[in-house]
Amino acid sequence: MKFTPYASDREIEELNLVRDGKYPGIVIEASEDKKDKNGNDMIKLKVHIFDMNDRTRIINDALLFDFPLKLKHFCDSTGLSENYKRGEVNSRDCIGKKFIASVVVSKPDKDGKKWNRIEDYFSNQSSTENSNNFVDSDLPDLFV
Repeated sequence: MKFTPYASDREIEELNLVRDGKYPGIVIEASEDKKDKNGNDMIKLKVHIFDMNDRTRIINDALLFDFPLKLKHFCDSTGLSENYKRGEVNSRDCIGKKFIASVVVSKPDKDGKKWNRIEDYFSNQSSTENSNNFVDSDLPDLFV
């Protein structure tokens, strides 16, 4: 067998990263038992992200009130807007929720390691402006 070897373990690890972009995902685990470094409540999420080849990647994320825009976008994108308006989102509300996420590759840490992280969440419903109103005057009129 002939192949081109990788120079380091880090190169191999980075093969599992998805490129920056928007990807569909689903929450597979959620827990409220952790606190952030300031002692505030947070919900830790484990999500499956589906890459452009429909392969699954696992990414860990956290919802914190300290990042209100990301929390609100998560709720809006997963159908939890009413929970957000009441000021009450629980981990059990999050499990099984589908979404679209902006995933980025982190900057290397002090050891040079990179990982994927979720930057923000977007609605998983198609926009009304992208409905079936396509018109192209250059197409021949096939139905005359």
